[in-house]
Amino acid sequence: MANQSNPMGPINIQLNGEEKQTTTTSIISLLTELKLNPEHVIVEINGTIINKDAINHQPIKSNDTIEIIRYIGGGQTF
Repeated sequence: MANQSNPMGPINIQLNGEEKQTTTTSIISLLTELKLNPEHVIVEINGTIINKDAINHQPIKSNDTIEIIRYIGGGQTF
């Protein structure tokens, strides 16, 4: 999916507790902007976890609160 840019200019969002301006209008575009693989994250918008199947189509708008949690592998082998 191509990056979707807001023709009206930047919007303000709350991303992981910090104010951020972005010109993207979808979660998939935001993940691309942040160089994050959609297969390795969980996304929550305004308190609702976004289903993996919907991540490619989920729009974002000004004043959305977005939390992105990345999976981190690792551990200890015994």
